[in-house]
Amino acid sequence: MVESDSQVLITALSSPTAPVDWKVVNLISQARLFSQIRQISWHWTSRKANQAADLVAGLANSGKCPVNWVSHLPSSLSNILLYDGLPCPH
Repeated sequence: MVESDSQVLITALSSPTAPVDWKVVNLISQARLFSQIRQISWHWTSRKANQAADLVAGLANSGKCPVNWVSHLPSSLSNILLYDGLPCPH
């Protein structure tokens, strides 16, 4: 199961007849095919319910995600994981 807070993306991935922006049509087509082969299901979730993924995506997109973030988490990510009750490396 793969979750995203983008309803447009989830609709595009879940429905073969959903209209797709020409800039990403090849990527969406490949993801649709891969999800059929690997039995992946696409689900929408609110951004609030997916704060850790949203933060990591934002940090990576802005180029501010540390190279070794897996063992040295940004404090903002540690706080979200702790709030969610998930373990995080020290």
